[in-house]
Amino acid sequence: MSEPVADRPLSILQPIESRAECPICMLPLPLEEQQSIFESCCGKIVCRGCTVASKRAAIDKSVLENITRSHPNMNAELIEFQLIANKHTPCAFCRTERPLNPSETVKRLQVRIDRFNDPIAMNQLGDYLIDGIGGLKQDKKKAMALYKRSYDLGSPEAADRLSYYNAANPKLKSQYLKEGAKRGNINSCVELGANYRDYGIDEEYAKSLMMTAAKAGDEEAMRIVWIYFRSGYLTKGELEATLKAKQAASIELVIAMLFGTPWEVPSGFSQEHKKWSRMTSMPVDQRPSAITASEDE
Repeated sequence: MSEPVADRPLSILQPIESRAECPICMLPLPLEEQQSIFESCCGKIVCRGCTVASKRAAIDKSVLENITRSHPNMNAELIEFQLIANKHTPCAFCRTERPLNPSETVKRLQVRIDRFNDPIAMNQLGDYLIDGIGGLKQDKKKAMALYKRSYDLGSPEAADRLSYYNAANPKLKSQYLKEGAKRGNINSCVELGANYRDYGIDEEYAKSLMMTAAKAGDEEAMRIVWIYFRSGYLTKGELEATLKAKQAASIELVIAMLFGTPWEVPSGFSQEHKKWSRMTSMPVDQRPSAITASEDE
């Protein structure tokens, strides 16, 4: 049997002000990992908007004015974005020169792991090992060891990765999924909720998990919340509360990305890494409760 629904928080609100923030603009980090960048020099995660703003500030304005004057019919902002497309600028936070190639990034990640025991750097280096980037040979065993080390340090994203790569072991996958959701990982919330719903384990708790992720701004979770409502499993009040919270989250995320352009996935990364799209974790007091009962009980 599953844990009694009454013992679980069924109305979990994810306040936008409690989300992980960009250290520069102090706005919530986007849920999609490609909308932020991990700086291997200082270990900060900076939103795309601030990174692009830093590049725009570094443009020689006289060059921009000359191009605009020579091409009066062209959009000035479009010209500006074309100028910064391949511009190499320092880290937007600590102003250290960014690595010029993946191999240098690997060295910096290793430094952060050795000196600071940085769980985010462990996850990043694990991703590089999965696909053999930066001069590294593909080594899933080493990658799993890094994810596990990061997980032991409390990383929600490591729990999500470990659940994904342990798909062949349902019990272990479930363990990591539950822990990821408990730690506030949005992706784990969505996948765990989908599992609970699809296998009929606990419909109420599945609904709670989906509402949690939707309130944090997740589109897939919001789509499922609409399905719940149209099927009569969700009240109008619950839907309105979820939509209101998601709208607030979405507005903040749009502001954070206003001046950005999409980041490219580094060449060499497999399609698997597109899975790491939800990187924001929730504060401790807003996370789903732990699930102690097994689905097989």
